[in-house]
Amino acid sequence: MIKLECLLLVLVLMTSVVARKEPLLGRWSPIKNINDPKVIEIANYAIATFDKRFGTKKKLEKMIEGETRTVEGLKYKTRIVAGMDYFLIFRANDEYGEFQNYGATVRVIESLHFRNLTGFVPANS
Repeated sequence: MIKLECLLLVLVLMTSVVARKEPLLGRWSPIKNINDPKVIEIANYAIATFDKRFGTKKKLEKMIEGETRTVEGLKYKTRIVAGMDYFLIFRANDEYGEFQNYGATVRVIESLHFRNLTGFVPANS
């Protein structure tokens, strides 16, 4: 009897994992629509933040690809608020008209209206 109950418990747990539609915590998933306005807004945030920090003037030219992952967020008041990391690769030009591909990582916690640029580097063309 105990074996049967254990088997049923394992089957229920396996079914819940397989039926899960949202990405698992920490696992990167490709962005299906890289030209989604929300994704472009996050890329523009990354560029504007980088420009502000380093005194450059870059402009988004073209989105290339990206991935997201669900992450544990910040402790806010009495709860932990989950966030999303965006890793984006895009093409941008500078004030001299030269183009370069960049990779940027931005942490977003929508419920807190929080964004933080955590990485911005040149990417291979």
